[in-house]
Amino acid sequence: MPGGQGPGVAYERGTQAFIYTALAASNAQVGLAAPVGAGIFGIVPTVSRGQLPFNGVFQIRAIGGSFTSFSVTILGSLDGVNFFPISAAVTQAAPTNMSVNGGIFTAETSGAVGIDFGVRYISAVVTALVLGTATGLELSFAV
Repeated sequence: MPGGQGPGVAYERGTQAFIYTALAASNAQVGLAAPVGAGIFGIVPTVSRGQLPFNGVFQIRAIGGSFTSFSVTILGSLDGVNFFPISAAVTQAAPTNMSVNGGIFTAETSGAVGIDFGVRYISAVVTALVLGTATGLELSFAV
C-alpha cells in the first residue's frame, strides 16, 4: 500500500483488479467513505519517474445478460479513507462505446480529473443499477 496507510489491497501492475465482482444492487457512497463492499486498491500514481500519468483501463461487464441501466463513478483518495469522485459518471449511454452489456473506458474518456495528479487509492460507486437480464455487475481495471 502507498505509505502503508488505509484499507484495501496494493495493486500489482499488469494484473486485472476487481472493484466489484457480482454487484446486484446500487452501492451508494455514504459521506466520504468508500462504498461498503467496494474493492479499494492502492496504486502507484505515476510511472517513468513521475513523467507519465496513470494509464488505467476500466471494464464494466454485465454478468449473464444485459443491464437496463447503470451509473459508475470512479473514486480517488490520497489517504485511503476519504474518497472523492475523479471521473464523470459512466453509464450505458456514455461514453459512446458503452452499452447495456457494459464496455471498456479509460480514465481520459470518463473525464477523470485526479488520477494523473497522484491519487493513491481508487474505488468506485455504482448507482442507478437496474440489472435487466444480468445477474450482476463486474467492474475491474488494469494498468
